[in-house]
Amino acid sequence: MTQGERRFAIKWGLYATHPSGEIVRGRTYHVGATGFLFQPQTRYQQGDVMDIDIYFTPTQSVHCTGQIINSKPPYQVRFLRFSPENRALWQEKLLDLLRAKKQKEEAEAAKNSL
Repeated sequence: MTQGERRFAIKWGLYATHPSGEIVRGRTYHVGATGFLFQPQTRYQQGDVMDIDIYFTPTQSVHCTGQIINSKPPYQVRFLRFSPENRALWQEKLLDLLRAKKQKEEAEAAKNSL
């Protein structure tokens, strides 16, 4: 994730490959346009590349490739590749989070102005 990037604190389930061949289960934490944080039970090394499936719901997910960019958990993952369809879905989900946050802020402002 880049400095100044808008991030959202959301926990989506994920499955990621590990260089050992193991499939690791985890959750996203802070998500953004260029990556996310996660803290699995398995250790990764800085630079490890993994295939990732992130689940918004049990039936809706995106598949991508990411790279670990730090050496200690929680790991920061930078996206390397998405198919065009998966990138569009990821962006749509981030826009949904942004809209929901904005609606909540507007409702709070209206409530406080009464």
